[in-house]
Amino acid sequence: MRYRALMLTLLLLPVQLLADEDGFGPGARYSSSAFGYQVDPPAGTWVPWSALEDDYAFADAGYLGVSGYGAVVMPVCWRGEAPSRLALLEVFLSRFGEDYPTPFIDSEAEAGKDGARGTYLVGNEAVDGEDYTYHFWIVANDNCAYTLAAWGPADDPGTARDLHALWDGLRLNASPTVLENGGTDKQRAANAYFLNRLGTHYFEARSYRDAFRFLSQAADLDSDEAAYLLNALRVLVEIDAYQEAYEWLQPRLDRYGDDLVVQSWDAWLAYQTGDTDKALLIYEELFDQGYREDDEFALYAGLLADREEWDKIETAFAEYASDGMTETLRKLQADLHSRRGNYAEALVILDSMMEGRPFSADIAYAKIEGPALQCGHRLREDRSARPAGQAGRGAAACRAPDRKELPFAGELFLQGIRGIPAQVVPGSTRLLHCGIEVFTDQFRRPGIPCEHQQHSRRGREREHQRSTASGVAATGTAVAG
Repeated sequence: MRYRALMLTLLLLPVQLLADEDGFGPGARYSSSAFGYQVDPPAGTWVPWSALEDDYAFADAGYLGVSGYGAVVMPVCWRGEAPSRLALLEVFLSRFGEDYPTPFIDSEAEAGKDGARGTYLVGNEAVDGEDYTYHFWIVANDNCAYTLAAWGPADDPGTARDLHALWDGLRLNASPTVLENGGTDKQRAANAYFLNRLGTHYFEARSYRDAFRFLSQAADLDSDEAAYLLNALRVLVEIDAYQEAYEWLQPRLDRYGDDLVVQSWDAWLAYQTGDTDKALLIYEELFDQGYREDDEFALYAGLLADREEWDKIETAFAEYASDGMTETLRKLQADLHSRRGNYAEALVILDSMMEGRPFSADIAYAKIEGPALQCGHRLREDRSARPAGQAGRGAAACRAPDRKELPFAGELFLQGIRGIPAQVVPGSTRLLHCGIEVFTDQFRRPGIPCEHQQHSRRGREREHQRSTASGVAATGTAVAG
């Protein structure tokens, strides 16, 4: 357990300083219609945890005991099929800084409460030379899961008795209202947080439909947290469900007002579903407002290039790159030169990117797919159209790539014809054949077009993030941990 989490309970707070909070009644009894449970602790042992929100964000109720005890209740409710027991164990234990399984746990057994079934875990840990015992009851019914975590000094013979007495005082019912706009904003936000965490669990397990089910519920329950919406969209993109993602997003856009990232997803999904007019309109407004995302700007510039709006591209590029050129922007600049037929300028940019650095396969591929590839086509077209022995304009406009790149292209070709799966080599069979054709101008495989692909998928490039305690996308995130 985290040292901080334990030490919070070691301070003995006078009962009179702990004012009753919403949900607490006489004798520290707590009721929650939002989550459908109540706790009736033994008299004289437990008092409400007044600073619970600061110490355990997303817990619904908490207690401190006069013997150094501490306890929290963390519920989550959902629609549809219940999450697996493993998912619940991983999600709830992570709130205490533990993985599952973990060597911290000494024993594990079945647990039940009012028709809910689950797991009872016990762990022990020494802090400053004193042993503490931690008890976790994690049970679920068809609608909700409940975790009661309680701890106290391990060498006190009354600790286990008092912790079990608190568990005995927990009662569950079958009528939670948190999913029907019941409870407080804080309770709905807490439920959304745990739904997001469950969705993240299923995303990491590659169970994408289950992931979307929980993530979409989190987004609808807490529209103040855009990370949940973005996580749900990322899951659908992961399975190439672009149309579904676009249609799911549309009725939810108004909730997020001027959120530029959400608007960027609207633009990108419009592009993915064939509405390039809408994508261009939104992207133009986003970049005018200062939105910065190099991959998406490259997509925007590519769409403008498809329409040969070169003046508009030059203006937009100058404005976007005014704060400095990145590697992505330099590659984009080379690609735009190539698309306008300025192959020599494009190759100069790509060659300059190779200077003073180890060999870069990414840049070599850019030379294969972009200017070098188009130069190769131009050389062949020029060669076929001119009389034998006469130099053509194509040869003057395009230079051959450096010979130091030939071994790389040859190795790609050899790997390709040896049947190595495409995912092992960063490129497609088409690219391998086209690359060797450009670099040697000798190999040609009929029936394999050497087409220049303009736009890559954004969805796979964006990391699936998890939620931190604040619900913001991060590694602990929004696909929110």
